[in-house]
Amino acid sequence: MGATLMCQGNKITSADLSNYDIPDDGMYIIATIEKEDKPEVISGLAKIVPGHTISNDYSTMSMFSASLSKAQIAFLLENPKVKFVECDGVVSIAQKS
Repeated sequence: MGATLMCQGNKITSADLSNYDIPDDGMYIIATIEKEDKPEVISGLAKIVPGHTISNDYSTMSMFSASLSKAQIAFLLENPKVKFVECDGVVSIAQKS
């Protein structure tokens, strides 16, 4: 079983990806299985969209963020070195009023 894309409460697999309207150039957080896998995964993304850059590379973790096309998301979901892909967004904590 490959990685999943978590986006707006949906858990999307590579088989389901075509059923969703995924915008090109959306911002995503990507986690690899091992920190050492990141360079290979990032290199694979660059082959799909030459000149593509990573927004944030969290050097102490097995994660990075990037603006991705649907083709790049499909590549990541099929890549056995990818743990998960998640839509980036603002998170807030409810506070007592």
